[in-house]
Amino acid sequence: MRTVIIDNFLPSMPDISDIKLYDSTELYKINTNKTGKYNWPGKRSEDLDKIKPDLMKFFMETYFKKIDMIPGRFKCNAVIHLKTKEDMKIDEIHTDDDVDYSLILNLSTTNLNSGTRFYDKNDSVITESKFVQNRAIMFDSRYRHMATSSYGKDIESGRITLNAFFKI
Repeated sequence: MRTVIIDNFLPSMPDISDIKLYDSTELYKINTNKTGKYNWPGKRSEDLDKIKPDLMKFFMETYFKKIDMIPGRFKCNAVIHLKTKEDMKIDEIHTDDDVDYSLILNLSTTNLNSGTRFYDKNDSVITESKFVQNRAIMFDSRYRHMATSSYGKDIESGRITLNAFFKI
């Protein structure tokens, strides 16, 4: 599968100011009622289907109009994700396990010092998508990737994305 980049993805930017974000330990407990830890830096919301179904519907309607590249039936879950400069200390090159495709939609203000990089098995950069507000990048979840230069210190100044995960 190719990597697809779509600028001006959403027809209007969503209001996410009322969405509560959790660190990985808190969110793991909410989702499983167990103690443990996810393997990602930053803070995330619960699944949008659960907490903001209108936003999830808006996102999916836009997906079908602009990309719609997964043949057949699939399941999609999506979250809002905040990364700050502090989170760069624990970020790492990774794949998104247990899903087939991933989509990152940049929500915060454009920051060309940030973006998403893709790597080969030797950790050499293959390509990069700069952090442009309302840019969506969809890719095979097996592609090794990592956020570059997360920034800011909180929700007002940090890197905010909508991360969607597609399972066939």
